[in-house]
Parts: sequence; structure tokens; C-alpha cells
Amino acid sequence: RAEEIFGYLEAEALGKPWAMFAPRELQESYRERVKHSVALPEFARLGRTAEVCARRKDGTVFPLEVSYSTWQTDAGTFYTALVRDITERKRAEAELRQSREHYRTLFDQACAMQENLRNLSNQILHVPPNQGAKFPAMDTVWVTGKLQTVRNDSMMGVSGYQVTADSVTK
Repeated sequence: RAEEIFGYLEAEALGKPWAMFAPRELQESYRERVKHSVALPEFARLGRTAEVCARRKDGTVFPLEVSYSTWQTDAGTFYTALVRDITERKRAEAELRQSREHYRTLFDQACAMQENLRNLSNQILHVPPNQGAKFPAMDTVWVTGKLQTVRNDSMMGVSGYQVTADSVTK
């Protein structure tokens, strides 16, 4: 599986420094980080998992999850690293974040539109009780604090009227 992830044949990678799998610009900082971590007493006792950037043989950089641990025998200290290419997981996480942001924006816009419509309806139109969608020949419409009388010749509802802050016109 490591051959698939990194693109190196086993013979090409065995015995080589692990830093060959790190992006060139990060190799030195990775070496320092590992040197520092190995020196910590708790490193030998605990399994660790880290997400790092790795480099394939063809030079492409990708996200990698590394789970590593150590163990001791009479022959010395040994290290094990289990690696997993997490490119697909990172892609799915990014898509999920984008989807959440998209739907959060839609929700916020819908709430704002609902509030705007509520405010607009409170400013523009007052429907007399028990009149439903049918209005008498003359309607009283409340337009931003002013009462206006509107002629409504056989119109249903108030469609066909333009309502502005100062007047209602057909």
C-alpha cells in the first residue's frame, strides 16, 4: 500500500531517510520536529497521530495521516509508522464546509428576506378585517404612516398597484 501512496518501489525506499517523503521545503523542519519528539520520555509510551504534508515520487504534495509508536527490546528502540493518504477525507471535509457555508448564507438571506417582508407588509398594506382578498371599490391603504384612498375597480387583491413611500398608483 505504501508503494501506491508514495509511488516508490520497496527497493527504492528501503534504507533511505524518511524525509524523502516530505516536501523539500519542509524536510528540515520535519527532521527537527521528529528529533525533538523522540527525545521526549512520553513519546516512547504513547501512540501518536499527526496530519502532515507528504510528497510522492512524482513531486505532488498531499495530506497524510501518520500514526506512530515505539517499542523497546533487548536489541534497542524500534519505531513504527502507519500512514494513510487522507486526500479524499480532506476533499470531503472541504466540500462539507463549503456546503455548510452555502446553506448558512441561504438561511441568513431567507431570515433577512422574511424580516424585510414583515416590515414591508407592516408599512404598506392594511387589509380591513373580514375582507379577505376582495376589496370594496375604495380601499384605505397605509403607506409609511399616511392613509391613502385607492380606487379598486373590480380588482382582486391589490395587484396592479404600485406602492411607494408617498403614494399608491395604478
